[in-house]
Amino acid sequence: MTISAGGYQFDFNKAVPMDARPVNARLRGNIAAGILLLLIAIVWTGFNFVIGQSLLEEPMPMPLILIPILIVGIVFFVFALRMILYRRVVTIDNDVVTIDQRSWFRTKRRRAALDTYPGVLRKKLYYSRNKQTREAFLSLLAHGDRSMTVVLAASPDEAKGREQAEAYARWLDKPALEETADGYLARDPEDLDKPLAQLVAEGKIVSSYRSGSTPPAEVKVDHGDDLIVVSLLKGAVAMWVWALVAGIFAASAFLIIGFVTDLEARIAGGAVAFLVLVGVLYAAIRQMRTTRQILLRRANLSLANTTKAGPQITVTMALDDIETIRVAKTRYSSWALHIDTDKGSHVTGEGMPRRALTWVQDLIIAAIATAGGGGGS
Repeated sequence: MTISAGGYQFDFNKAVPMDARPVNARLRGNIAAGILLLLIAIVWTGFNFVIGQSLLEEPMPMPLILIPILIVGIVFFVFALRMILYRRVVTIDNDVVTIDQRSWFRTKRRRAALDTYPGVLRKKLYYSRNKQTREAFLSLLAHGDRSMTVVLAASPDEAKGREQAEAYARWLDKPALEETADGYLARDPEDLDKPLAQLVAEGKIVSSYRSGSTPPAEVKVDHGDDLIVVSLLKGAVAMWVWALVAGIFAASAFLIIGFVTDLEARIAGGAVAFLVLVGVLYAAIRQMRTTRQILLRRANLSLANTTKAGPQITVTMALDDIETIRVAKTRYSSWALHIDTDKGSHVTGEGMPRRALTWVQDLIIAAIATAGGGGGS
């Protein structure tokens, strides 16, 4: 089944074959969903016009009420027809990528040299299915022209998605790409699966951290015996956001209550408003009392949340399993620190300033490079 998300069309069961080139892959629109939407458009428009026939006999401007109804039906019809007619055929040979895409009733061909593609990008997307938000991990043959980007494969599993992206990078002899604040982080095919410490030792990843440098105001660093504790002092959600949410809700609630004349309704509305405000306040206070930490030892790295009850480790990974560390955006466009392993990417530091996260990234890379690999904690 074809899925549309983030401007991409993909199907978990269809992928570009990694055979001798040239190869091609075909993708059709979601015909079943298109037919359903087409029926909805017909029923919507017909039903409302039958009901609204009497309005046509009324003087102006009463008949104009039917115009928004007609526009909604047309929009449904247009989207349905596009889903039904959509076809995309991608052909990859040794030198050129050719895309034949049909939209509406004509097919457009576009071509680009394979050399113009910087590499294979692993991308995480979210889509909705059965009223649930789900994840998809795409392997993209990335291009500066979005229309020439090719979806090579897709997987609902993060580890499988990373494996697919690296396999395509080897097949195409292209770098495997990860999104960062500064563009793409590229790993050459021969460097895939190498631990971060080895890439630093080979000079392929460089840290600008200098021992003794002063951390940003949002970061605190404590050194212990074979342990570095990095505390991220800014919460994931800014306090002004909590205040804004509470203020808007309170104003709306009291405005509504002010127009209600029934005493019981006022009491019930006030109680609901009070409970919501208490919930927002509790969440804000809990965030203030929680500090996110990164615990660096000679053999592993842990992510933790520390409260008055003490640190609660959320994940621990061996240093030899870490392949990349990067600053990139999250689903909600917040900068965060992404620590990538073959088993998945671990994220921390949402809401922190980009410059602070870059400083922490350089510190961790430098610490991993000098950890000596292996050893106990």
